[in-house]
Amino acid sequence: MLARDVPSELLVIPGIEVSSRDGHIIGLGVSDTVPRGLSADETILQIKRLGGVSIVAHPYDFLRSAINPEILTTMPDAIEVINSASMLHSITWKRARTFAEKRKLPQTTETIGRAYTIVDVESRDAASVLVAIRNGQVAPEGRPYHFSDRVRKIIR
Repeated sequence: MLARDVPSELLVIPGIEVSSRDGHIIGLGVSDTVPRGLSADETILQIKRLGGVSIVAHPYDFLRSAINPEILTTMPDAIEVINSASMLHSITWKRARTFAEKRKLPQTTETIGRAYTIVDVESRDAASVLVAIRNGQVAPEGRPYHFSDRVRKIIR
């Protein structure tokens, strides 16, 4: 999708999901390449060097390339605490929230249509959203996929 094709009510923030050797890390506000296979700590530092917001994706998820954030020596800017595609969401969401709350890290979500992050900003631009995430001016909301949603996704 080209920038001219984006409806004016949408805000598009460039981002990447990097496969570190420890699991997936999201870099919002990053359009440069971050090498795959670095440690999670190195990946977080690289995203921050590029001016992006680093987010640990689907932590504790047993069925995907997920980081156990307990291993980190470099804290990310935020933790994804709701991912609707998590199979054991009652466990993974709770563990992620507990980790984030203990370390006072902002909490975000993933899965368009099922989960969303409320961002408290005065100015509706990418830079303001990234600052708000870093500052914890966010609130995660969402629900898991239903079994029927999972079956439809597999069939496609």
